[in-house]
Amino acid sequence: ARPEATGEARVRMLRYGGITVQSVEAVVDLDLGDRRESNVDLRATEIDLGALALDSATLTARGRTREHAFELRFASSGDPEQDIPGFKAKLAADGDYEDGNRGWHGTLRETSLVFQDDSAHLLQPAALEAGPAGVRAAPICIASGEAASRPDLAREAARRFPGLKGMDLAKVVSVRRPFQWNEGTNWALE
Repeated sequence: ARPEATGEARVRMLRYGGITVQSVEAVVDLDLGDRRESNVDLRATEIDLGALALDSATLTARGRTREHAFELRFASSGDPEQDIPGFKAKLAADGDYEDGNRGWHGTLRETSLVFQDDSAHLLQPAALEAGPAGVRAAPICIASGEAASRPDLAREAARRFPGLKGMDLAKVVSVRRPFQWNEGTNWALE
């Protein structure tokens, strides 16, 4: 028999590696045997990731192992000292988990990033797969400004894009002031 779990939890001052979370609240009603729908609601506040602080994050998941949907939302006030603007973000997907091959297959249905003076949105759903061999995704097209409401403009801009070859990406992704990053995970590639 597959496990079932129902419960509520409240945690204050959670620390894991270099991450701290002021509070976490969870309401869980899981049936991994799929005799009924499962529901998971997680809410966290004041999340310090080191280089970025989030004011809040929520994860909502509904459904069965073979057919479910989830939504992740998070918000940040930003960090003016590191030239990081405040934002709100949302990701929504649905899919299914196949226990036999330990793989998840689904569709990214919604992605949005909202800044004070602009926003960006997913133009079309994208297929996603995750499993022991890694993660694969269909091309994901996110557009802002007029292109977000006119997918034909975004597709035309993508066709004209010359690619990343020769671009100085360090200029694009660098922060204005250096900072120390000494937290994280060591990854071993096989």
